[in-house]
Amino acid sequence: MEQYIYTDMPRMKYLCKFLDSDEQMDYRNCDNTNLEKIHVVKPPELTKKLEDFRDTYFPILELSSWTTRKGGFRVCLPSPYKILIEKTIQKNSDSIERYVNEYKNDFRTSDYTYEEVEIIKEHLRKASHLVNGYAASYYGTSNVGAAIHRSKYENGGDFPDFLLKKTLSMFGKKFRDVKFDLVLYLPPTKSGDLVKNFAMKFASVIRVPISHALKKVRVTQEQKMFQNSYSKRENVLGAFDIEDGIIKGKTILLIDDIYDSGATLKEVGNILTQKGAKYIVPIVIAKTVGGTL
Repeated sequence: MEQYIYTDMPRMKYLCKFLDSDEQMDYRNCDNTNLEKIHVVKPPELTKKLEDFRDTYFPILELSSWTTRKGGFRVCLPSPYKILIEKTIQKNSDSIERYVNEYKNDFRTSDYTYEEVEIIKEHLRKASHLVNGYAASYYGTSNVGAAIHRSKYENGGDFPDFLLKKTLSMFGKKFRDVKFDLVLYLPPTKSGDLVKNFAMKFASVIRVPISHALKKVRVTQEQKMFQNSYSKRENVLGAFDIEDGIIKGKTILLIDDIYDSGATLKEVGNILTQKGAKYIVPIVIAKTVGGTL
């Protein structure tokens, strides 16, 4: 698309060439063949609005999940200290109603019968403790994607400080009320110590201890090599582990560089939930937009 925009050849000819068409025609139907060009002048106030939007809008990482419905209930932990409980009521053979109650820290047992409380407790024991997270930006917008790409694929050194500041800004706005006990980071496939070094700087600024205990226990391929979510899940299934006792009862900040399908974060979230983490809060520098890797 960028080449199409900036080409100086007739645009239809460019498209035909791109699509391997050998049709020979003298095209005279575009702005590159003496038709009027459309010029757009960006007003300063619009430019300012776009800059403000980039600085304050942080893409959500939708990683929390509902438990499988059982006994008329299911449960979800969308963020630290928040519990959603959905109750299904069969009105008659053709009518089903569902209600969702939201609670902070713990649910009110007085809202339910003894049998329902026991069912909800079972759901909570099985619920994933991986909550929704945020990205500091989108991959590919402004200079964020270019900076990440240089560091990861062009031997550009550690992620630059402006990415750290941008991610810290997101963290301060979205998680200022959350007390974190430990910082973890995703072990890399090929990018060396980039995420590790970034996470160490981040942990130092927010004054939360960092652990290097999350390990990759088998070789995986880069997720960008796979085209569908099933293959990406299979690629990382059982690929991570952490020693028992390190994270039990703790609220974990989990750091990575790029969010694509979320398969890796979900797999790590499952492991950390099994190991007893209270909450796992994921943050990344950038979120992709449909194949931007």
